Amino acid sequence: MTTTDTSAVRDPDALRADMLRALHEQDGIKSEAVAAAFAAVPRHLFAPDAPPELAYDLHRTVPVKTDQNGLSLSVGTVKRAV
Repeated sequence: MTTTDTSAVRDPDALRADMLRALHEQDGIKSEAVAAAFAAVPRHLFAPDAPPELAYDLHRTVPVKTDQNGLSLSVGTVKRAV
């Protein structure tokens, strides 16, 4: 039998800090104003149905709005593309 370890869910502040660190390492941040915006905006609050890990994942989009069949109508931008 498989169990799910819910203790592995990470704090959104830590996820945001990791995202910002990764963007800096990939030279994805070009100004301090952009860095400050990424550090301040709680991305996970804009996609309440998505897990916080997805909101801060550099390589995946976040479904923001879906139709009645669950198909994505709107997605959040991939973080490294902004």
